[in-house]
Amino acid sequence: MTSFWHPFAEMGSVAESELVIERGEDVWVFDEQGNRLLDATASLWYANVGHGRREIAEAVIAQMGRIESYSAFGDFATRPTLQLAERLAQNAPMEDAKVFFASGGGDAVDTAAKLARRYWNEVGSPERTVLIGRTSAYHGTHGYGTSLGGIPVNKEAFGDLLPGTIQIPHDSSEALAATIDELGADRIAAFFVEPVVGAGGVVISRRVAEPFWKQGAPAFRHGATYAGHAACCAAALANLDILESEGLISRGQEMEEDLLAAFVPLSESPLVLSVRGGVGTLAAVELRPDLLAAHPKAVAELGASVRKRGVIVRTLGRAVAVSPPLTATTEHFGIAAEAIAGGLAELEAAHPGLASA
Repeated sequence: MTSFWHPFAEMGSVAESELVIERGEDVWVFDEQGNRLLDATASLWYANVGHGRREIAEAVIAQMGRIESYSAFGDFATRPTLQLAERLAQNAPMEDAKVFFASGGGDAVDTAAKLARRYWNEVGSPERTVLIGRTSAYHGTHGYGTSLGGIPVNKEAFGDLLPGTIQIPHDSSEALAATIDELGADRIAAFFVEPVVGAGGVVISRRVAEPFWKQGAPAFRHGATYAGHAACCAAALANLDILESEGLISRGQEMEEDLLAAFVPLSESPLVLSVRGGVGTLAAVELRPDLLAAHPKAVAELGASVRKRGVIVRTLGRAVAVSPPLTATTEHFGIAAEAIAGGLAELEAAHPGLASA
């Protein structure tokens, strides 16, 4: 039985049935038994240049040979940290952006939430503390992110969460306006929103950074031990080189209709409520709510069935989702869609009458 406590896992089931990934090649991963699986999720939405990129490994090895990392607290820095911050700032959709590094998305959300409240305090509006999130939104699992998130099961049994955080319906701008009117705009610190409900990132605008960057300003007393890690920044710089040299960002837009076209036929299954896509190389197949009410484990069973067919998908509350690496082709989209179709057929056959539940 494993000693590793997996995140977001029912350990009673996982403890003796881990899928150990041994290596990866572009859109494929291989387990320790040599089985090849299509990674239709880019791991957890992040392996966008594919797996096993030699350029990234060589960049990390070179940096580790100089210095693996050093604390970025106070006035310390390493050259890759400075280079990555500059490059990200140049790519940001705003002028004179500042970059605050964290260790992951959860860190980034907590940083943004604390910074929003601290910013208003610094500019003379300490009463602006309310943070607004949306239903169905995921903002990581740290304190602020858990409080801001709109997925009820992620909040269960943790006791009281942070005050001053509220949710509005994810698809209602009217609800946002009404909430602001009710509370008063002069009490709102920030609104957390993602164009596509999933995971995202932050850079910081000049306006928000200004109170902390002027001479004599107080420190923003917040930061992660490994923020700006030199070897990680070297990897990120190499990753950006690949994204740019291979045109992978624009490829995500160019391939979005092909991915959706491969998945649209899945909507013909009597188990499916809808197929979503057409915004980058993202797609999801959502099961009918009445079906899920009758069989709550349906999504998990579908995900397991798809994996048996050699494809890894992401199981969500009501859907299975894909976000393949940006190197994926229409052939890979077809493989993923075929595996999901087979999984739907198996699910229907295993539970007679489910389609009409």
